[in-house]
Amino acid sequence: GGWEYNLIDGNLHWTPVAREIHELDEDYKLTKMDRIKFIKDPRIISLIQNIVKNSIETNESWDLQFVINTMKGKELWVRSIG
Repeated sequence: GGWEYNLIDGNLHWTPVAREIHELDEDYKLTKMDRIKFIKDPRIISLIQNIVKNSIETNESWDLQFVINTMKGKELWVRSIG
C-alpha cells in the first residue's frame, strides 16, 4: 500500500491497499493524526517524524520496518519506504 502527504495543506491520502492493511472502511476519513495513530511503539513515532522531516529537508530516503495495530486491533509488521 502507498500513501501521499501534501506538505502544503497537510492532507494525507492512502491507497486502497494501505487502507486494507490498516483495516479501514472505504468511507473512513483520514485525519492528520492517522499518520501516527496506528504505530504501536511511541519511540517509532518519534523516529519516523524525525526521519520524514529530515527527508523533506535533505531529500534522503528511508527504509523502516515496525509494528502497527490495525483499526481492528490486529498487530502487523509493516515496511515504510520513502
